[in-house]
Amino acid sequence: MGRKKASHRYTSEAMKTKYFDWRKQVLERDDFKCQQPGCYCNGRSKVEAHHIRTWAKSKRDRFDVNNGIALCKRAHKAITGKEELFEQLYDLIVIMNKSCKTNTKSRT
Repeated sequence: MGRKKASHRYTSEAMKTKYFDWRKQVLERDDFKCQQPGCYCNGRSKVEAHHIRTWAKSKRDRFDVNNGIALCKRAHKAITGKEELFEQLYDLIVIMNKSCKTNTKSRT
């Protein structure tokens, strides 16, 4: 007999868990503040985790924390459909945020 396939529900639950872990790590790294330069929310709005390279186009990077950035709902909505225009900017912001976190940890 062959191996049993994992149930669809298990796969779905596993994906949900991976997504929530990814989301938490992205928001923590970005201090739960919108990272969109010039955003009017000034970090006071509720934020969402945005995939820098879209979910549909980048299966390999879906759960890579470096492929995520915190955006407020307004900024997230404003860039939807134009994600490719923001990839380089968001990649740079992620690198800067990681660098700041690393420097802060090394000082303590």
